[in-house]
Amino acid sequence: MKAWLLLLAALAVGCGNRGVRGDEDGDGQCDEDCPYADVSPSLGSPLSLPVRGRFVEEDLPVDLTDSDPYAEVSQDELDHARVTLALDAAGEVFALGELEADEEGYVDTRLVLPEGVPPGEHVLRFEIDGQAAGESRAVLLPVDHADVVVRSDVDMTYLETDFQSATGIIDLLESDARERVALPGMPAVYQALRAGADGAAGRPVVFLSGSPRFFKRTIEGRMLLDAVVHAGIVLKPFKDIIAAGLVDLDESDIVGELEEQVGYKLTNLLALRLDIPPQVPEVLMGDDTEADVVVYVLYHRFTSGQLTVEELGAALDELAVSDGWQEEIDALAPAVAAHLDGQAAPVRAIYINATDAASAEYPVGDWLEGGLVRHHRTAWPLALDLYEQGWVSADGVVAVRSALDERGVDAAARAAAVAEAEFVEVETAEQFAQ
Repeated sequence: MKAWLLLLAALAVGCGNRGVRGDEDGDGQCDEDCPYADVSPSLGSPLSLPVRGRFVEEDLPVDLTDSDPYAEVSQDELDHARVTLALDAAGEVFALGELEADEEGYVDTRLVLPEGVPPGEHVLRFEIDGQAAGESRAVLLPVDHADVVVRSDVDMTYLETDFQSATGIIDLLESDARERVALPGMPAVYQALRAGADGAAGRPVVFLSGSPRFFKRTIEGRMLLDAVVHAGIVLKPFKDIIAAGLVDLDESDIVGELEEQVGYKLTNLLALRLDIPPQVPEVLMGDDTEADVVVYVLYHRFTSGQLTVEELGAALDELAVSDGWQEEIDALAPAVAAHLDGQAAPVRAIYINATDAASAEYPVGDWLEGGLVRHHRTAWPLALDLYEQGWVSADGVVAVRSALDERGVDAAARAAAVAEAEFVEVETAEQFAQ
């Protein structure tokens, strides 16, 4: 097992949990160790809404910018907490019933919403043992929504990350949001994508990362500092993977599923697909350090009908995807095929950031899919192509250029990146050149 996996595995199994204490002095208010919903924003539709996060004891208020992953490993999760949910839709409150967290305080489920819930951005509220436990944002797409949804990786797509060594991982574990650094120009790219060509799209951006769940607050804190508004973040359930392997007494399964990126990310892309209306198109963003291009191309081939459920399974066999993730994909794939029901291919573009640590196992050049995959170095070719596709405004591109200037990516470097990318029109590059 790689050194960093050993380190993260050891940390993950060290977490503790305990029950709700809440109101210490009987005044009806939570004084300390308050129940807290550490729940991500959710993207769904008026038909259903995913809920993903964990419930813990916390001294309030929570400062996302002042927490590091190492501290979050030892949170006091609320074992089997029973959580009451309500959706506040512009002042009209819909009761959503109750759910039970698992033994680690986690929930990962999809709620069927009551009739009459409108589309839009709403507030999902949580209550535990009669005490308010916080809230999260719920974005419900109209059932006829036609604009794209963005799915993005985090490490080396949005944030600079050294995960190649145990030393690098230790630094990441001890770094709070202020110490993490975004790749030059990428916060402006996400802002422009959310705003859209008209500046008011409110387009959802959902992050899917192989980082462990206990990186959530640090990543979200960095997003807060970067003014990157997201509609969900999915992180790898290290603790669940380790626990399942220990039950089966199979260390090789633990190692395989912790290292696994193709199966993990494809599983979650399929699950995320079920959260949104079938006709909604997607833009996928990743990097070349691991297997993002493989995941995204397989996902495209399946959702476009080029691969059947059986053919997808055969492709995963060839890639030696671990059995645990294959089983989940085998269960999800037929449901996704039925959900899409012959709709037009949902993937509109795949953007892969070129890094200095490109995977030798999964070269991007082996997975170029008829112009769909766009391998780019720096945020500049990305921003220009997004403009050409009509997904960001000219002002958005200028904002990316300014952000790159501030980080030392000058006109010559931008021109070199455009020349290397090849997919950007000369006229577009000239339009925004300085």
